[in-house]
Amino acid sequence: MKPFLSSLILAALVTISSGLRAQTYGSYQKGLTFNFTRNTVLSGNNFPDQCDACIINIADGVTVTFDKNVALPKAEISGGNIILNKKIEIWSSASFAKVNITVNNGGEITSSGNLSIVNTQFVFKGNATITLWAKTDMNNSKMTFLDNAGLIATAAVNLVNNSNLTAGDGTNKSKAYIKFDGGSLNLYDNGYVSLMNANNYYHNWSAYKANGKNVSTSNNKLNCGTPDKNTCQNPLVYGPALLNLGGMSMAAMLPVKLSAFSVKLTGATADIAWVADMELNVDRYEIERSFDGANWSAIGTVKSKGNTETATRYAFKDALKLAGVVSYRLKMIDIDGTSAYSPVKTLKAGAETEIAVFPNPATTYVVISAGDNISQQVQIISHTGQVVKQVAAHGKISISVMGFTPGNYIVRTIDESGLAKSFKLVIRK
Repeated sequence: MKPFLSSLILAALVTISSGLRAQTYGSYQKGLTFNFTRNTVLSGNNFPDQCDACIINIADGVTVTFDKNVALPKAEISGGNIILNKKIEIWSSASFAKVNITVNNGGEITSSGNLSIVNTQFVFKGNATITLWAKTDMNNSKMTFLDNAGLIATAAVNLVNNSNLTAGDGTNKSKAYIKFDGGSLNLYDNGYVSLMNANNYYHNWSAYKANGKNVSTSNNKLNCGTPDKNTCQNPLVYGPALLNLGGMSMAAMLPVKLSAFSVKLTGATADIAWVADMELNVDRYEIERSFDGANWSAIGTVKSKGNTETATRYAFKDALKLAGVVSYRLKMIDIDGTSAYSPVKTLKAGAETEIAVFPNPATTYVVISAGDNISQQVQIISHTGQVVKQVAAHGKISISVMGFTPGNYIVRTIDESGLAKSFKLVIRK
C-alpha cells in the first residue's frame, strides 16, 4: 500500500489514547475520538487545528493542557481536567459533562453554537474570557471569573439546578465581570449570579427571568453613589450583590459549596468530614457542637487550603466524654467575615453500651452493670462534687454504700475509651 494512502486510512480510523504513541495530523480532522488516560499537553501536531464532530474523553484525575489554538466545529467533551492557555472556538455545538476547566490568562473560549454544560465548572483567570453567541444551558454547573476575566453573552444563558455565574474572589483587586450584550439570563431551580465585591459588575439592559418572572436590574442604586466608590451607571449592578429567584440583594453568595458533610462515631470519637467544592477567598471553617440542638459552642477551627478549583477534603475529630445526643455544624467564614452554616448532623454517643444502676434508691449496696466484658471506672460523687468512692470494674460490680450520708449522689462510669456516663442515685437509711 502506498504511504500516502496508508496515512489517510490511519487518520480516518484512529482512536487516540494518551498512553499510545502520539499521532501526527493535518490542520483538519473529523469524527475522531480521543481517550486521554494520562496527563497530556496538546501542542504542535499531536492534536488537529480543527477537529469537527470529535469526542474528547478524559479519565478522572487526568489533566489535558491546550497549548495551541483549536477550532472545534462540533464536540463532546467529558471527564477529567482541562487547562486552556490558548483559544478554543466552537462553531456548531458542543457538550461538556463532568469536566473541570481552568482558562488561564491569555486563554479564550468563543462559541457560535449551542452549548450544553452539565456537572462542569469553569474558572477564568487573568484576562481570560468566554463569549457566547448562541444559547447556553448550564445544569448543576458553574463559571467563576477571577482577576479581570469576564463573560460576554449575546444569546440566552439558562442556569438550572444550582448553576451559577460568579464574578470575583471577594477582593477589590478583581475587576471580573458578567456582561449580557443582547443576551438574556434565565434562572431556574436556585440558579444565581454572584458579584463578590465593588469592582465586579453585572451588565444587562434587559430584565433577567427568575422562574419566568421578570426582574429588572436597570436604574438600580445598589452599591453605587455616595458613599460607595462606583458611580451609578445604567445598566450596571455592582457587587457585593446576589441575583437569584428572590430578586436582587446586597449580598454575595459565600464562595464555597459543600458537596459532602458527614459525622460518624468511632469508639468515643466523632469523626467529622466534609468536602468543599471550589473555594474562593474562604478563610476558615469553625466546627460547632451542641448537646441540646439550641446552644452551640465552637470546638475547633480548620483553615481553608486557599483558593482551589477542585473538590477539597477536610476532617476533624472530637473526643467525646459524655454520652447522649450530639449535634455538629460547620461555620464557613470568608476572609471579609461573611459566614454561612452547613446543615446540622446528629449522632448518639454511647448508645451501644447500656448501664444499669440498681437498686435505686439504695440503702446498703448498689449494683452497677455495664454488661459482660466492659472495663470501666466507677465513681460515686456527692452533691458537693466530691468523689466519695472510686473503683475499677469489669462488667458488673456491687458497691457498699453503708455509712454514706443519705441524700442525692451521682454515679459516673468511664469506659476505657474515655466515654463518661452519669446517673442519679438516691441513698436512704
